[in-house]
Amino acid sequence: MNKTSSSRNKLAVTPVGKLLFTMSLPATVAMAAQAVTSLVGGAFVSGDGAFKALAVAYPLEALMTAFAIGLSIGAGSAAARRLGSGSGADGVARSATLAAIVLSVVLTVAGIGLNGSFVKAFSLTAREADEARIYLTIVSACITLTVFHTLYNRLSISVGSTFLPMLAAIFGGAVTIILDLILVKGKLGIPPMSMTGLAIANVTGQAVTLAGALIAVKKAPIDPFIKRGFRPKKEEFKDIFRVGIPSVIQNGISSMFLTAMNAILAGGLGVTLYGAYYKVQSLAYMPSFGLNQGSMPVMGSAYGAGDKARFDKTFKCTLFAAFAITLTVFLAAQIFPAEILKLFDISDADAEEGVIAFRILSASFIPASFSLVFAAVFTSTGHGAKAMALNVLRGAALGLPMAYLMNKYYTLTAVWISLAAAEYAALIVFIPILIGTYKKLFANKAKN
Repeated sequence: MNKTSSSRNKLAVTPVGKLLFTMSLPATVAMAAQAVTSLVGGAFVSGDGAFKALAVAYPLEALMTAFAIGLSIGAGSAAARRLGSGSGADGVARSATLAAIVLSVVLTVAGIGLNGSFVKAFSLTAREADEARIYLTIVSACITLTVFHTLYNRLSISVGSTFLPMLAAIFGGAVTIILDLILVKGKLGIPPMSMTGLAIANVTGQAVTLAGALIAVKKAPIDPFIKRGFRPKKEEFKDIFRVGIPSVIQNGISSMFLTAMNAILAGGLGVTLYGAYYKVQSLAYMPSFGLNQGSMPVMGSAYGAGDKARFDKTFKCTLFAAFAITLTVFLAAQIFPAEILKLFDISDADAEEGVIAFRILSASFIPASFSLVFAAVFTSTGHGAKAMALNVLRGAALGLPMAYLMNKYYTLTAVWISLAAAEYAALIVFIPILIGTYKKLFANKAKN
């Protein structure tokens, strides 16, 4: 039995509970490690007075990363479905590698060329603007590292190989945190480098993660490396981009949303508080994204094989786990908001508003746990446009207009309430859409 057949059997016959644990736990741990790395980096530069520069720069970095995530999700979804149906996974992976090469060039040129204009759009001091530009230039120059480790880790996970991608992310995160301490704070005789040090630490960690991702994908039951005579097929790109493009949009929405929120809040206390909250939000959402990374191949394989019972059980287990993760972070934000705010060097005078913000905004974690899993169901079954629509509704369609109006006519507290309310409203709208889509999924499979 070859490696591809073995992986297909693993996705098809291993008990769902055991399979989700072995596939989702490594991805969840890896994504949690990334969230912790981001939180630590933000805390370090906040102590250096550069947190506002990071809050402004981060959305552009996240937007570039969204393209890498979208490509990897599309490739992983297509590979899992083709693995479930029995053929074509390697071809999809190689076409994704070709797409990654092109994407890396485009993002590098755009990121370096546009970051100056981007930074000028916000109310920053000259020092903060310089810090943000330097950070974005370094990150953009090395974005290829992010594109390829994201793609190869996702492909490995999508065909059932999860342990090595987890180790790659953990080691990359550990290197980043160690270098954050040395370069940002100034240790071992090295002077503090603030945002420049943070950028160098980040890209070095990305390089370590890529090295691990290459090892992982070489051992996985899939071959993404382009060989002589390779001929990409139009159908493979269509299969990747049908899910990948909506995924780019829905992941990009988060960064565009954060950029828009920075503009709405007009560079004041709100930007700092929302930037701090966003780092904590990652602790709730990133592990859930990791959970989805493990569950989507299982749901995709079950859908491809027409196994409704297996699909149902995977969905229910994933939803329960996502709810448990977000509930834990919600409780921490409710009980310890003042202690969390101290990590970001927020003054005592501003901490009172920060406590209110954290307690209100963290209430959105509960509906978000459902929305994140709903998006995974849509993505794993080839309905990426619905996943995109859900995320658009959560942010740009509801959250931003409401936040703008509340900020213009009321107070910061009203802004935080409007953002939390948007999460609940989006979930209420999409519950019937999910139910309708679900009913049609296996009915159509039965007809075919």
